[in-house]
Amino acid sequence: MTTRADIRTRARDELNDAGSVKVWSDGLLNRWIGEAIREWSRQVPRDGTWQTTSTANDPSYALPSDVLEVVRVEHPPGILRARGGLHDGDVSPTADLGGLGSWPGLRPAQLLWEQWGGEVVLIPAPDASGETIEVRYKGAYTVPSDDVTALDVAAADEEALVLYACGRALQWIAMDEAKRQRFERQRGADPVDSREEYERAFRAMARQRQGGIRPRRLVSR
Repeated sequence: MTTRADIRTRARDELNDAGSVKVWSDGLLNRWIGEAIREWSRQVPRDGTWQTTSTANDPSYALPSDVLEVVRVEHPPGILRARGGLHDGDVSPTADLGGLGSWPGLRPAQLLWEQWGGEVVLIPAPDASGETIEVRYKGAYTVPSDDVTALDVAAADEEALVLYACGRALQWIAMDEAKRQRFERQRGADPVDSREEYERAFRAMARQRQGGIRPRRLVSR
């Protein structure tokens, strides 16, 4: 079980900041770890599923707060609604859904969905209550507010959080030196170069995960 405190410790070890007097406060590192989690969510969002039940004539259903992008909507059960075209569906465009007892004469290409304002909107609205609506989506990882909650980032991806936090730490100290008119860079100790190395490593991890085939964890809500 990896926590924010674990990532912070790993970042301090990487930055050689494990002494009794710290260069970077816990508050700063916590903030950058939060930024890292949000950025990783944009780069490599997690796969999630969410279910709710229909209400007759109600087209809109509020999505969980971690949803970034809906990728599939199943309603009625066994039928994938289309998003902007039949390519998202799984039924012949000539099929008649009347055999399901709903929407006689309606074709699958006319069963649509859209994501808007934090809701999934079904077009047309369900004509019956109690039917399962299943949504698959790309979701954000949770930014912890304490040092004891387990991170939901995959263990193999935790190093990306360390890289990002280290990059931000070196960016911060470079700006601090500039603000205070220090002259460390004249002695060959420019933290910007090291920061760029961390950023390149972070982006490389993101590219590898985006283009890889390693299955992601499915999170049920």
